[in-house]
Amino acid sequence: MKRIQGIKRLLSGLIATSLITACGNNSIVTPQYAPVIQPPAPTVRQPNQLPQIQVNNAQPTLPDGKKAVSMRFDMPIDKPAASAPTTTPSVAPSTSPSAVPGAAVSANDKPKPAADELGVPIGTTKKFSVEITLDDGQKLSSFTNINWTSLNRDVGTMSTSGIFTPLREGTTQVVGSIGGVAATIVVHVTPGNFNWIQMPAPTQANLYGVKLVSDAEAWAVGAGGTMLHFINGQWYNLTQQLNPVTNGANIYGIEMVSNFEGWAVGDNLIMHYINGRWERIRVPVQGTFKAIDMLGPQIGFIVGESGGAGVVLRLQGPMGWVPLASGIEKPINTVSVIGPNNAWVGGDSGNLERPTIYRFNGTTWVKDRFTNNLIDWKRPTGRYSIRSIKMANSSVGWAVGEYDPLLSGLTGKRGAIFKYDAINDIWSEVKMADGIDKRFEQVTFNAVGMMGPNQGWVLGSTITAALDYSANNEINGNLMKTDGNTLSPSSDYNVKALPQAFNGIDIVEHGNGIIVGDKGLILHHQYDLNYRYSRGNFGNFSGDFGYGYAQGQPQSLYPQTGGTLYPETGMPAPTY
Repeated sequence: MKRIQGIKRLLSGLIATSLITACGNNSIVTPQYAPVIQPPAPTVRQPNQLPQIQVNNAQPTLPDGKKAVSMRFDMPIDKPAASAPTTTPSVAPSTSPSAVPGAAVSANDKPKPAADELGVPIGTTKKFSVEITLDDGQKLSSFTNINWTSLNRDVGTMSTSGIFTPLREGTTQVVGSIGGVAATIVVHVTPGNFNWIQMPAPTQANLYGVKLVSDAEAWAVGAGGTMLHFINGQWYNLTQQLNPVTNGANIYGIEMVSNFEGWAVGDNLIMHYINGRWERIRVPVQGTFKAIDMLGPQIGFIVGESGGAGVVLRLQGPMGWVPLASGIEKPINTVSVIGPNNAWVGGDSGNLERPTIYRFNGTTWVKDRFTNNLIDWKRPTGRYSIRSIKMANSSVGWAVGEYDPLLSGLTGKRGAIFKYDAINDIWSEVKMADGIDKRFEQVTFNAVGMMGPNQGWVLGSTITAALDYSANNEINGNLMKTDGNTLSPSSDYNVKALPQAFNGIDIVEHGNGIIVGDKGLILHHQYDLNYRYSRGNFGNFSGDFGYGYAQGQPQSLYPQTGGTLYPETGMPAPTY
């Protein structure tokens, strides 16, 4: 009996020791994560948000013991253009003010509110407010804490704080109601005055990357762990909420493979978005990850630098992100993927070296060739840095960056832009258009976005011209455009305050897009005002269309991820 009891004690000790050892020395890293909160009512409010998009968390209410007698709109009203329809649409019984949630007014015992009208251009927002007369004669002016609704959400949406965001040309009615009174105004959404128009942003941080999921949703990332989410017509700041995941690290690139899955990379940081939450993934090597490009849920590349040398990570199924030997000795800044074994990367070159662009053929990395007067016949005297590369398909691609010649401190740096020619298998330099001020050659480039093989935009910086002692020696080269043959400054944008640099761009196939830059700059581009892009902008085109863009994907490649918006899935969209 004693021997049996001794054996039992020995077994119990071994089991306990095994459990303690397993718990204390588990080599599996549990990822940090923070859910992206999707509450039923707005809850996110950052202290540095711009006033026009601050979220009002209070429920619509009137002062205690007071009753509303009448209501009228009291914000400045911009009348619609002469071409806009002037007939006031009638309100159907199902959409009368009494049908608005929170409104107690009855269509039977109260007259419908008189409708005025105004125009709101695409690419802008409009702050609505009302004046309410109370039963004691008191007036509440510039009041927004009421129930708001847009009767045609395809044309424009209303936030709980009274901000109208136009989505497409057309007519809707905005209704405000509370305490048995209501006011209605007809809103005509008109074409934008500019193609690229600045949007209110909830941050002043520098933004480096952007991903346009659809016309209704986008993500942007930037300095200090900045993460913004565009949905329901507004940009929301998730930076503070995600700080336990990012630890304040800079985020440089973001890519989505569906509405509900994506990746973001930065300073020693890889993040995975899945099922409504961002989680931090263990990095296989220490380094700075500058860019990511995905072809689908299981195919993708991350590039950057580790210890001064280039680093490439490849997504390999259940193994996750795995280092891929490249032999590239300098930092890599950008990647563009158009096939499982077809990827291009660009990065920094050394002094007296040609630009650095490598192509992955499935087994090895091959350095691409260049041809033009500067590079082929005359060895560079300085060094190149390719900062952005976008392959339309296997035949056409674009790469931009800067050239830093010797004595650049005196003469200034130069912008560099190249176009890939598959027939000759070479990259050729794209020149500035005739008649353009030569000082624009000093503008360096940060990113390129193409809406077709020969139409797109190149992002640069505002710089001070070297060897220019005139009173106005500043060059505004933030946005350039190309027709496929030459480069010229673009003026089709409107910003309230020009930042030092435009840094990131994403465009979908019909031309709608987003640009981000320093100091929280966000520009939206409405190219086709009557086209709503809802298919989904995930991964990359494979070239099936004969052309392609920086990001996007034919549905035939991964139909399970393409083009499903929140309302079509039955899943609730975030309301923040």
